[in-house]
Amino acid sequence: MSGFTLLELIVAIAIFALLSVMAYSGLIVMLQTADQTEQQAQRMTELQMAMIIISRDLFQATGRKITNEYEAEEAALLGTDKSLNLTRAGWSNLVPDDRVRSTLQRVRYSLDEGELVRTQWFVLDRVSSTEGYAAPLLKKVSGLTFRYMNEGRSWESHWSSPVIPPPSPAGTPAPVRPLPLAVEITLELEDWGAITRMFKLPRGWS
Repeated sequence: MSGFTLLELIVAIAIFALLSVMAYSGLIVMLQTADQTEQQAQRMTELQMAMIIISRDLFQATGRKITNEYEAEEAALLGTDKSLNLTRAGWSNLVPDDRVRSTLQRVRYSLDEGELVRTQWFVLDRVSSTEGYAAPLLKKVSGLTFRYMNEGRSWESHWSSPVIPPPSPAGTPAPVRPLPLAVEITLELEDWGAITRMFKLPRGWS
């Protein structure tokens, strides 16, 4: 009865070991690829959700000015190149016991320590003790820029609506400046680079 020689066993074991290493390496690559794919999908979901929330707020922008914590009047839509403040309508009344609450809400978008943050207030006209609730929408954000499209379809870095200019010599005030035609937001993401989105706004005030 014949069997395997020692050399044949060593060769077989070596081939098996080589195949095992190759299979293990392939498995590691597959697991890493699956993990990266899942992370990218999660990142895309977070980005899309942030854009949906911004779009919803802008679409429901309304003309209610507020008084801020410094007792100064603040425009209904007040935007700079680094932040956006606005009053929006359509805030669902989820207060228990059917208590009446305004459907208007003041919100602000800004960049804070690498995060796109949406701050909301539960009252419109604030006092010094009024605190806002800041909710991070997107992490790993290194830059945030807003632009505002005017009636001439050119971009401005600052916007204030409504702005009532001084009366004309004839005593008739100029028209109140409406909402911008659109708001553009550019996010500098640490992993994906610059992403720009433009949101068309409804004309006039709701």
